Amino acid sequence: WNYDDRSIRALDVGSDVLARGGVVQLEYSSSGKYLAASRGGQKSDIWQMHIERIVGSLDGKILGISPDERQLAVRVDHDTFVKLEFAESKSNFRLPCHCEAAEFSPDGNWIVSGGSAGVQVFSASTGRMYADLRLDACGPVCFDPSGGSLYTFGMFSHAQRWPVVLTEEGRSAQIGPPDRK
Repeated sequence: WNYDDRSIRALDVGSDVLARGGVVQLEYSSSGKYLAASRGGQKSDIWQMHIERIVGSLDGKILGISPDERQLAVRVDHDTFVKLEFAESKSNFRLPCHCEAAEFSPDGNWIVSGGSAGVQVFSASTGRMYADLRLDACGPVCFDPSGGSLYTFGMFSHAQRWPVVLTEEGRSAQIGPPDRK
C-alpha cells in the first residue's frame, strides 16, 4: 500500500520468506513510512516504504509502532516484551509480562500490554508498571486516537471500554472503571 498515492503494489520480499515461517503479523506506522512484518520464526523485518527496502531486522514479533514512529513494542519470548527506539537510546528496556499484544498511547507516553496475565499499563520512558487492570487473559488492546479510551478484549470479560484521563506531561493517568453498558 502506497500511502501517498493510495495505490497497492507487491513488495519483493524474496522467495525465502515462506521457508523462514511466512508472515504472521503486519504493523503499519501512523504516517505510512514504515511497515513491520513479523515472520513465523519470531523474526521481524522493518520496511521503509518510500524506498521499498528492509531497513532493519530483529528477533521477536513486533506488536506495535508508536505514533511518533520512534518506538517499537516487541515480543521477544512468551514471558517478555521489550520497548525499543529507532534512534540510539539508553531507555530501551525489557518488560517481564506474558503478552500477546501491546499498544502505545497516542501521545507515546504509555505502553499497554494484553496477554495471559491480563492487561498492564507501563511508562514508555521508564518501563515502570503503573497499573494492572486485574483482568482475565486478554488479547487485543488499543487506545482510541484521542487517547480518551482504552479498549480490551478478555477471554471471559469480553470487549470493554475504559475511560482514560492522561496528564499533559504524561506522568500519570486515571484509567476506568470500565463502561458496563
